Amino acid sequence: MILPWGCSGAFKTTEACQTLKRQGKQLAKWIKSREAQKQHYVILGDFNHNLAYAGDWLYEILADSGQFRLASQHSEALCQVRSKRQPSKTHRFRSLIDHILVSHSLTSSEAKQTRFDSLDVLRFQLSDHCPLSSTLTLNHPK
Repeated sequence: MILPWGCSGAFKTTEACQTLKRQGKQLAKWIKSREAQKQHYVILGDFNHNLAYAGDWLYEILADSGQFRLASQHSEALCQVRSKRQPSKTHRFRSLIDHILVSHSLTSSEAKQTRFDSLDVLRFQLSDHCPLSSTLTLNHPK
């Protein structure tokens, strides 16, 4: 699944948001299928969208399909990237567009974003996404 760039916030009638909505519905079907089969799952990566925003439309589509925890719900955006407007400076995004969704059968720590050093950002050609990590534990039935 390749998530479109250009629909990081409120839903708009743009092609990017329409594509993201279709992809979200497909992902919701996949979640529902995993849960019906009582399977554990973790979905993580670049959503190009802020799922952690209160009342987010894409999060609601996904949440209607099952019970999962957004491990990145309260994660602080720390990532610094090279500024496109001023390449000799860094830019820090205000919110995450990379996320970790964890099935209710797993426990996860709050996701943490690893920040690249400012000098490394300016010196090297690094990704515009910083690593996001969480520790997972299988919940054993009681």
